[in-house]
Amino acid sequence: FVTASSDLSPRMGEYERMATTVINAYLGPVSYRYFRALNERLQKLGLKSSLLMMQCSGGVLPVEELAEKIVYTLGSGPVAGVSGARFLGEVLGYKNILCTDVGGTSFDVGLVAQGEFEYSREAIIEKYHTQIPTVDVSSIGTGGGSIAWIEPVTGVLRVGPQSAGSEPGPACYNRGGEQPTLTDASLILGYINPDYFLGGKMRLNAKRAFDIMEVKIARPLNRDVYQAAAGIFKIATSQLADLVRKVSIERGYDPREFVMLVYGGAGPQYASVYGADIGVKSIIIPPLAAAFSAFGVAASRVSAFYSQSLPMSMPADPQRLMQIYQSLENRAGQELTRAGLRREDISLQRFVDMRYRRQVHVVRVSLPEKPLNEESMEEIVTRFEGRYEELYGKGSGFRQGGIEMVNYIVM
Repeated sequence: FVTASSDLSPRMGEYERMATTVINAYLGPVSYRYFRALNERLQKLGLKSSLLMMQCSGGVLPVEELAEKIVYTLGSGPVAGVSGARFLGEVLGYKNILCTDVGGTSFDVGLVAQGEFEYSREAIIEKYHTQIPTVDVSSIGTGGGSIAWIEPVTGVLRVGPQSAGSEPGPACYNRGGEQPTLTDASLILGYINPDYFLGGKMRLNAKRAFDIMEVKIARPLNRDVYQAAAGIFKIATSQLADLVRKVSIERGYDPREFVMLVYGGAGPQYASVYGADIGVKSIIIPPLAAAFSAFGVAASRVSAFYSQSLPMSMPADPQRLMQIYQSLENRAGQELTRAGLRREDISLQRFVDMRYRRQVHVVRVSLPEKPLNEESMEEIVTRFEGRYEELYGKGSGFRQGGIEMVNYIVM
C-alpha cells in the first residue's frame, strides 16, 4: 500500500501535507481490508451496488474509489448529520441551518449557509494538522452522560467534559454509575419520564439519581437536590449555547437568520433552552432525531474532491485559471463516472482559497458560474473581500496590500 502526497493532497504546506499522507498510509491497509470484506459480504447477501462510504467532505463514494484516500473518512460521522440537515433543509425550503447534535458524551455543531457547507480552515486529527477536506463541525464534551462535579480548589460546580459513557452510564441507568450526570439532573427536574425511557423499554431509577445527586453535589454546595439539578442543567445548556454562538456569530453569521435543526439522543431535550438563548427563528426536531447521522449518510450525494495549489496574484490570468479548473474537473468527472453517475448528471462546483499577500491563513469563496474573464476576476475579489470582512470585521480588508489565489478546489 503506497500513498503519494502528490496524489492525495497536492497543496502547499509541507507539514500538513506530510501528516495527511502519513495518517493515510497508516490507516489505509487495515481499513481497506475491512471495508473490502464488508463489501464482498454485502454483495453475497444480495446488495447489487457497491458499498458507499461517508466522507468528511460531506458526500459518499464507493469503497473502491476511497481505497487510496481512506483518511477522507475520518470524522465523517458528525459530518453525516450536517449532510442530512442540508438534505432536509432542501425538502423544507430552508437554506440557513444551524445543525446541533447532543449525544451522550459530546455536543457537535455544524452550519449550512445558503444551502452550502462550511468547510474547516484547519482540519486537526488528535494533535496533527492535516489537509483533509472536512465539513466544519465543532465539538465540546457536554452531553447526556457528562458528569457534574465540584472543582476542589474553587468549589465551583462544573459539568463535563468527563462522561459516564454508556457503561456504566448515568446513575439513573442503575448499571453501577456512581457519579451524577446531566441526564440524572434532567430526570430529577422532570424532563425525562422514568417509566417511559426508550419508549418504555427501559426503566430509570429516579431514587438512585436523587440520592447520588444529594451526596455528591447538593450537600457540598449547601443546596437542595432540585437546586443542584437546576444548576447543572443551566451550566450545561449555557455551554451548548456558547458553542452555537462560536460557530455562528464569531464567523460572521446572525443566528436570527437561521433555523436550528436538532438531533442526537439528547438534542430535543435541551434545544428549546439553548435555541431561545441564541435567538434562532425556529427549531426543527426530525422524527429520526436519535439516528439522524445514519439518515444523513443515506441522504448524502455522491461527491468527489480535488484540489491543487498555485499562488497567483490578482488580477490573475483567466485562461490559466480555466486550465487548472478543467484539469480538476476532468479528474473529478472520471471518479464520479466510475462511481456509477452519468456525465449529464454530474454537477461540480468551483472554489478558491484566497488571502491578502503575506498572510498565512486563507478564506475560501465560491467562483461565479459564468465564464472566467476579467469581469469575473473582479467579482471573485469582491466575494473574497466580503467574506473576509464577515469573518474579521468591517474595514479589516486591505486591497492595496495585494490579493493572492492559493488553492483551487472542485467538488
